[in-house]
Amino acid sequence: MKITGLLLTAFLSATTSLSAVALPSGRIVEVHAVEVYTGGCTASAQATMGGRSMLRVWSFEEGAQNGVALRGLQVAALQVADKNLASADTQPTSAVVYLPRNATDAQRAALLSWLKTENPEMVDAPLVQQVADIKYAQNDARILLHIGAQIAMKTREIQKCDAGACGESLWYKPRTKTGDYTVLVNESSSVNEPALSLVWKDNSAKSVFFGRFGTDAKPEFRLASVE
Repeated sequence: MKITGLLLTAFLSATTSLSAVALPSGRIVEVHAVEVYTGGCTASAQATMGGRSMLRVWSFEEGAQNGVALRGLQVAALQVADKNLASADTQPTSAVVYLPRNATDAQRAALLSWLKTENPEMVDAPLVQQVADIKYAQNDARILLHIGAQIAMKTREIQKCDAGACGESLWYKPRTKTGDYTVLVNESSSVNEPALSLVWKDNSAKSVFFGRFGTDAKPEFRLASVE
């Protein structure tokens, strides 16, 4: 009886420990080369010829992958395609994944494993891995991002002066699974990635989805910062 009791206690303890490990979650920044919140005239003009690049940055606030803690780390993916990536039907043709220099080898392996699990298109498509200094700072809607020497970006909230002449509405949804999300203005950004032969600059574009990943909450859009 004592042995059985000890085994039961050990089992319950192990189960409790496993359940206490939080799933990876945090903030997602998804940047497109088209405006995702805009007027119909702008959306129609950009839809067929634009949007062929997309940058996503995941900033982890909780969780682990394969038993490796990810809290406080960021990982980014720059993807390109021959069609508009803001459309859910478009599949990326190639990508660069940026893994944080300040992480351990085990953490970088865990980040890559998590990324491929959450984004199956990254499993088979050509994928270049780079270790880079990722600097991410967020204060409400103000996000400052630097990835090595290749990427720099800053965002802000949409303001009344950003309204176009033909009405504003949401034309796309995030490709990333999110709970609550909003759209921010890409105040200025610069991407120069030789591995993809990509030079991409933008400014004052309503092209940034910002939300939370790792949640089962139903996605809900609102024009405000995600708390």
